[in-house]
Amino acid sequence: MTKRFLAGIDVGGSKTYVAIAPAGGKIVGSSRQQTPRKGSFDDIVQVIRDCFNSAVRQAGLRSRDIESVGVGVPGPVDGKGRVSVMPNLELANVNVERSVSAVLGKRVHVENDVNLATLAEYHLGAGKGLKSLYGIVPGTGVGGGYVIDGKIVKGKNNTAGEIGHMVVQLDGPQCGCGQKGCLEAFVSRIGLLRELQEAKEKGEKSMLLDPAKDGFRSVGAVALKSAWDHGDAVTHRLLTRQAQILGIAVANVVNLTGVEGIVIGGGVYEKLGEILLPMVADSASKHAIGDGMAGVRLALSELKGQAVALGAILIAENSGN
Repeated sequence: MTKRFLAGIDVGGSKTYVAIAPAGGKIVGSSRQQTPRKGSFDDIVQVIRDCFNSAVRQAGLRSRDIESVGVGVPGPVDGKGRVSVMPNLELANVNVERSVSAVLGKRVHVENDVNLATLAEYHLGAGKGLKSLYGIVPGTGVGGGYVIDGKIVKGKNNTAGEIGHMVVQLDGPQCGCGQKGCLEAFVSRIGLLRELQEAKEKGEKSMLLDPAKDGFRSVGAVALKSAWDHGDAVTHRLLTRQAQILGIAVANVVNLTGVEGIVIGGGVYEKLGEILLPMVADSASKHAIGDGMAGVRLALSELKGQAVALGAILIAENSGN
């Protein structure tokens, strides 16, 4: 029997990643590029095309060998593959399914990126054996996803799980979605850069403040890990506060849904998760009602940077031809 090969595409706020795998198998080819942050979605589609072709070649295949494609995007997706808003890419009302299908010449299935990451963790990673799993990914922003009995919970208007845009402070800092005081404005790279700027203006000293000339854009997970390991006081304060706020969000999710497990991903938690996760757990236990966190599995992502693409492969495999 001829193998079915599938493609999973992760369109993130900073990078676009494409993975190729046979149905039910492991990744055999992949490619990544920086996601264009300016311009139209057409610019991103060209990056998707280049990554797709490169990944297919790495897998030793041809484009015609790829049966179906799944795509994860950072925003709410309707049943027709249209994304209403992608705040951190400054895009809105984009028909991702139609655009990607036109360029790749494939059947395309589109879903929110963290929904896909959570689906992959449910079946293949940290959520195995649970009936319900909630995923939280602090990154450029903060994404959320919710899976029950192996199915993504999308909600009436496809916005279920969007925890990053839960308002946690009335009239707080501006969020990329246009609202003020969202969780994302605090627990994300965007929030971290804002707080670093505030620390700089106060005259505080930190390893992370050295690259001030480029607007702190070189401050990523690796730099944060290095600063933490060197005992940088600003880094310790800001990441500890973010972990405590994230713990409150975890408690809110548990209070609201009674979910059996919560998985946390993203680059910072890949590098510092063993340090930060206990802080998140402690904060969540303090803010969950009663014994709400008792028996709830709180875990780091097992699939890490491949989670979205693997979830995209799963929907491509199961959505039919």
